[in-house]
Amino acid sequence: MELDELTFEIAKPLAGSRLQVALPDGRQVTLSVERVEGFGGRASPGRRAPFSIFFRGPPDPILAQGIHALRSEDVAWPALFLVPIGRDERGTEYQAAFT
Repeated sequence: MELDELTFEIAKPLAGSRLQVALPDGRQVTLSVERVEGFGGRASPGRRAPFSIFFRGPPDPILAQGIHALRSEDVAWPALFLVPIGRDERGTEYQAAFT
């Protein structure tokens, strides 16, 4: 899937999916899709409606804000710009926003 093909309707059923992010040192970090939320706005003609995908990873290591290549057995993910937005006892939460 190409980044411009990823829409709220495609992303919503991916909640619960698990995927891998390769770190520069060769380690792998597993993220899960926690939820997909729309912004409530309408799509402009020829554009997708805005939405976000929220991911949960382990408490450590925290992925740096930036573009990360994602791999999954079920879905051909495009590389996404992930932003760490919170950390608690359950792990680190990341957001990828689409406008």
